[in-house]
Amino acid sequence: MGIMSLTYSSVLLLGILFPPRTTQSFDPSTCTTRKLVVTDWSVIGDGVHDDTAAMRHLLSLPLGDDDCQTKHIVIPAHATVLTYPLNLTSHTILQVDGSLVAMASTHHWPIMPPVEIYGDSEDRYGGFTVNQYQAFLYAHNSSHIRITGQGVIDGNGPYWWDLFKRRDPALKPAGRPNLYQTVYCSHLEIDTVTMKDSPFWTVHPMLSSDIHIHHMKIRAPLYAPNVDGVDPDSAQNVMVEYNDIACGDDHIAIKAGVCGLKPAYYNECMDPAWSQRVKGYLTKNVTIRHNLFRTGMGIAIGSETSGTVRDVFIYNNTIGYCQSGDKTLTSCGWGPALHIKTTLTRSGSIDNIVFDRNIIYNTSMFIFLETNYQVGKQKLPSNYPKTVVQNIVFSNNQAVGQAMGAGFNCDKLDPCHNITVVNNTIVKATHDNHNPWGCKFIESYNVHNNTPGGLEECMAKSMNQTSHVDEYYAEDRLGKPGTPWWLDSAAVN
Repeated sequence: MGIMSLTYSSVLLLGILFPPRTTQSFDPSTCTTRKLVVTDWSVIGDGVHDDTAAMRHLLSLPLGDDDCQTKHIVIPAHATVLTYPLNLTSHTILQVDGSLVAMASTHHWPIMPPVEIYGDSEDRYGGFTVNQYQAFLYAHNSSHIRITGQGVIDGNGPYWWDLFKRRDPALKPAGRPNLYQTVYCSHLEIDTVTMKDSPFWTVHPMLSSDIHIHHMKIRAPLYAPNVDGVDPDSAQNVMVEYNDIACGDDHIAIKAGVCGLKPAYYNECMDPAWSQRVKGYLTKNVTIRHNLFRTGMGIAIGSETSGTVRDVFIYNNTIGYCQSGDKTLTSCGWGPALHIKTTLTRSGSIDNIVFDRNIIYNTSMFIFLETNYQVGKQKLPSNYPKTVVQNIVFSNNQAVGQAMGAGFNCDKLDPCHNITVVNNTIVKATHDNHNPWGCKFIESYNVHNNTPGGLEECMAKSMNQTSHVDEYYAEDRLGKPGTPWWLDSAAVN
């Protein structure tokens, strides 16, 4: 077993070697701005009448001969605007000072084709192998879009969550929509507004770049199924800072598309056509900093990582901070606060990731690195496309509440490399005289000054473990390959 040469002093230099990425905010001053208050343009705004047609008309107004002219659409504080999905185009500011509310109905809701970066296998219960209802706010092949305001964008999530939990036939033709999704877009900003009760993921910038999300709120209850906060996906140059998020799943999930969702689908990643396309699905240069994460599952890399995730810096966040009345199962969330998750067969890599100076309160686990997420029974060939996990740093993080465990679980057939864990503290484990560390197949590492002790010994023994994939994977939780969830009684959320 090789021990990596990175010293703790090198970790301290990461702020220089790997500085926080900055993303320039949307600057309308460079363009001519046309301000349009929606209630002056046939929008009723009483929260009862359907304002879809009037809002779509406003959003589609031509900008004239000046390509740099910006539409500034304002929903005033007294208005509640009820609509079906809306399309945003280049050079648009949507300022919501009142309320913008999604219709609680699948009727007249556009259906989109499967998401291209997910091959043929992702999330049959979430809408990727089948079609997906269009995001409530959607932009495609556009640039310079800002969503702002002192009001609320409400996805009417309870309507969709109920359909999902009942396996309602309304979700057979398409999966639940995101609240806000961009595809092939650039120069995006969200600030100050509140987004609440998304049907599925809340903010999903996909195949997009130059994104700044700051000083906003996201709200959804902890029981809301799969309702992530912000999911940069095959996205580049992303800054997420100074936000306040409570949701039903990952606060942040950094993704890069997926093939080989399960071992049974490993051959997807070996398809030459996919191998060529996946080169464009890279996620890189992502900074997550100075955020307050309340109820929810923490910060995750993955599990969709086939396009490769690299150069991610996550620091100075507070995770699992909630009031006693917010807690479910005595916790603010049952996921690991700092989480790297993938499955060995998905190809790609997770490389150059830093978690530094984060404070963790009440989550079920402190740190978890796992390369056998949602494994199945499939036997694997020797040339299956492995996922590389390397150059991961956990430094100066503190678990000050109920969070205890820390696991580093890689696999014999594809060990993790260059894992640095320095200066981390787990208060409850120390107080309870408990050894919280778990280690499997970490081939090279740098570990010291963690509290409680024992991680050095754990890492030293990590290569002498039982492999998850020596013979078969554990029982598959997501049903047989190709079986739609509505025909699969064993499907789980």
